[in-house]
Amino acid sequence: MRIFRISLHPMKKSFLTSCAVILFCISSVFSQGTWVRKADLPGSLALYTSCFGIGTKGYVLTGRDETSGSSSLGCKVFWSYDSGSNAWTQMADFAGPARTDAASFSIGNKGYIGTGWNLPVNAYFNDLWEYDAGANSWVQKADLPGLERHDAVGFSIGNKGYIGTGIDSNFISKNDLWEYDPVADHWTQKANLGSAGRNMAVGFSVGNKGYIGLGFDLYQNFYPKDFWEFDPALNSWTQKADFDTCRTEAIGLGIGNKGYIGTGRIFPFSTQSDDFREFDPVQNTWTTVNDLNLPRIGGIAFTLGNKGYIGLGWDGNFALYHDLWEYTPAGTSGIQSTTLSKNLFQVYPNPTNGTFTVKLNSPVNASATLRVLDVQGKCVYEKSLTIGNSQQPESIQLDNRLGDGNYFLQINSGDKQFTQTITLKRD
Repeated sequence: MRIFRISLHPMKKSFLTSCAVILFCISSVFSQGTWVRKADLPGSLALYTSCFGIGTKGYVLTGRDETSGSSSLGCKVFWSYDSGSNAWTQMADFAGPARTDAASFSIGNKGYIGTGWNLPVNAYFNDLWEYDAGANSWVQKADLPGLERHDAVGFSIGNKGYIGTGIDSNFISKNDLWEYDPVADHWTQKANLGSAGRNMAVGFSVGNKGYIGLGFDLYQNFYPKDFWEFDPALNSWTQKADFDTCRTEAIGLGIGNKGYIGTGRIFPFSTQSDDFREFDPVQNTWTTVNDLNLPRIGGIAFTLGNKGYIGLGWDGNFALYHDLWEYTPAGTSGIQSTTLSKNLFQVYPNPTNGTFTVKLNSPVNASATLRVLDVQGKCVYEKSLTIGNSQQPESIQLDNRLGDGNYFLQINSGDKQFTQTITLKRD
């Protein structure tokens, strides 16, 4: 698996109150993010695997098992990583057919894996499987329409999942995008990517937008470094700033309000990379941040809270990695909690039945973006607003399909970010 689902926003420590006075969490600014090595993955799974993050756990499955003796022979091995205990646990095998190079994403407490291939047995897939983390069980869902494919990308936005691009069983690189509704168990085709088809691309989501870029089409000699943003509300693509190099088999993920791409195989010279770039969707800019310092191809990446995790893959010279590295972005590695009280931020009622009011007071008027995130950091509600003493309170109505539990109310205004816990309880 070349591309990975990724969650969206740092789950900063927040303070819960039942009425007016709320505490803010303000992120300090740091010039670089930091890497910390975590526990290696046990066993022989290492290459072209799939993964997704749910809560505080990452899940890694399928891909190449070293004991198979073939880089193309898929397996069904399934591992869980607990970020709290820094420990791996082997789970019951994946319930679907063995494969490599599948697409994956997560929605709520469910993980999804689909497509992929098992070349030695000439098997290609367009199926979709749902993993329930609470029940620790798998169930097969509706197939992705069309021909089987592998090396596609997967990501989620809100309560919908997406799979797109890849190469089908007729060796045609795809530029399509499909939206999955887990409630209806139904796929809907969305607007095609605004460029030619590709496989081994990068895909992830940030806030309420999805992103796809890079990859290649060997048969068309197409090695793009373009980068595209998908808006599900408009069902449209917008081309963003190009990445600096063409590459395949890179990793991509979203952490907070930024996206990240790194590692992979750089073309046209096919060199392996250890770099790591940060994408700012607001500024439409790429910035170099701390490199991983271990070049690799075909690794994994998932997000848990306000941290990203990268690992596995190989060095391009037949050496396989089983490592896992935790990345903390600049601005979150030293979060400071400051009480600003004085009724600057009011949320009521809290707990809420799904309808609540937000009042923000400021000495000057300013534009802001309000988001509600679930515990995986995925955006389930977004609204543009203006803050200031003269502004009226904002009424928020959450989707009635959202389950009870804690959510994070995030306000972004300029370079300031405030996060508050809210509790949804439908009596």
